[in-house]
Amino acid sequence: MLAAAARAGATPLRRTGRTAQALALLQEAHDRLTSASRPTAAELDAAGMVELTVAYTAAQAHEAALARHFEDATDQTTRRLAHRPYDDAHRHLLAAAQCTLYRIGIHRHLGDVDTALAHAARLDLRALPTGDRRARAATDTARPLLDAGDSARAFDQLRRSRPPRQARRVVPRCAH
Repeated sequence: MLAAAARAGATPLRRTGRTAQALALLQEAHDRLTSASRPTAAELDAAGMVELTVAYTAAQAHEAALARHFEDATDQTTRRLAHRPYDDAHRHLLAAAQCTLYRIGIHRHLGDVDTALAHAARLDLRALPTGDRRARAATDTARPLLDAGDSARAFDQLRRSRPPRQARRVVPRCAH
């Protein structure tokens, strides 16, 4: 709950230009989640997602060192979490595909379009847990493609994010 609340609170702060407040909120949540000597799998999962959010927020604020620090921290947390079992009630949100997705945006915001596109090329969309995450991947991939001047491939990425069209359902009308 702490991680979800911190991430939810940081997003509008970040979007309204208050990145310092967003970073402080996220780092406080991270510190609390990692304060135990042996954090649970759920705490590691939550801490890793906060680390990704800190890295992304720092990248948007052009704080490259902080973004890279938390990107590295996420790698360590992901490795620790990989050795922890999960149950059906709690699948880990922190996974390789999730990290790769965040890295696309992190490196784009840091101005490293080539690295962002390299991460995009590695991303397995099938490994992302929801349609929302797959749509986010398409959007995040389109942005560095536009930055690189490849509007045709950017448009193709955005078209892929649309859900397939469903057959139009015909509702019989009542005769009066």
